[in-house]
Amino acid sequence: MLVHPTGVSPANAEAREHWQATIETPVDFRSGAVAAALTDDDRRALERAHPDGRARFWGTYGRHGSIVRRLAPGDVVVLTGTGHVTGVGRAAFTTQNASLGDALWRNRPREGSYLHVYSLEPFAHAAAPLAGLRDAGVAWFQTPSYIDDHRAAAIIANYPDLIAPLLEDEPASEALFRALQEYEDADDKVATDLSWVREIAIEVVTAGDATVSSRPATTLHRGENLLVHDYVSRLPRAASARRLLTAVGITDLDVWIGGRHELVEAKSSAARHHVRQALAQLLDYAAAMASDPPDVLTALFPHQPDDSAVALLHRYGVDCVFRGGDGAYIRLPAPQEASAAIRRLILVKVPAHT
Repeated sequence: MLVHPTGVSPANAEAREHWQATIETPVDFRSGAVAAALTDDDRRALERAHPDGRARFWGTYGRHGSIVRRLAPGDVVVLTGTGHVTGVGRAAFTTQNASLGDALWRNRPREGSYLHVYSLEPFAHAAAPLAGLRDAGVAWFQTPSYIDDHRAAAIIANYPDLIAPLLEDEPASEALFRALQEYEDADDKVATDLSWVREIAIEVVTAGDATVSSRPATTLHRGENLLVHDYVSRLPRAASARRLLTAVGITDLDVWIGGRHELVEAKSSAARHHVRQALAQLLDYAAAMASDPPDVLTALFPHQPDDSAVALLHRYGVDCVFRGGDGAYIRLPAPQEASAAIRRLILVKVPAHT
């Protein structure tokens, strides 16, 4: 998500002129100076994103490149000005093209061209207070900010009537692809950060009933795998580590220390939706071990989830363990009463329905 201050205010005539020219009025990119400024790649991308030949554009200077270059088609953009959120949309096209910037907006000698240009589709005008951004942890409104952590979800939640409708139009296949790509990127980063970790042979054994039919093992992502092995390497010498084959799949890790059984689910991302996945998988595996349930449920992450995600885990009796900056693992234990309650729930026998 990009939060982009527009500079639009009663005192900034130039910003108001730019807003009127390329946001209030969709631009014909098939003719005139704009068409002449497009590269072949830009033209093809714009035609795909805006088949009617018109688009709303916004952009910024080259000095903000380290931030704006992260913007990708499909990302949410929140525009601010006059002390408010003035518009929200999704990036449909992005480019680095100074000639296009010059064709769209006046070149400022001190700042140069608007090198980074993007279009918005869909787009909605707004006049919402900045409080929703501030409450989410965004407090700087002088330059663009790219938000890719827990604050993005908080911003969406704080402006449900503005942003949620933008996300509803995303095809399910595109949403799935973006979610998968996001996790692959997070996993690649963890794999790079832990590339030095020595992998350990972790035995896979059948849990409970020995008649459980063997199922194809789900291969851990490389980053998840290294995170698990690094965690195991830091356990006490008396610990025993295995992976259990259950009726619903193979666990990421099971640890026994002095007769105490810890069930671990690892994720390469601490984003809230991955925290929810870890919670669901832990409960599913634990229920499959109802004849001999684990004593502790643990969700393992490469870094600390946000407070609300940790609270979600704790509500269901799940410990949160994450890798600290010094490489040591930090445990945020769930309240004992929550852990005891979830254990009692796991022990409840539910009749099978056919």
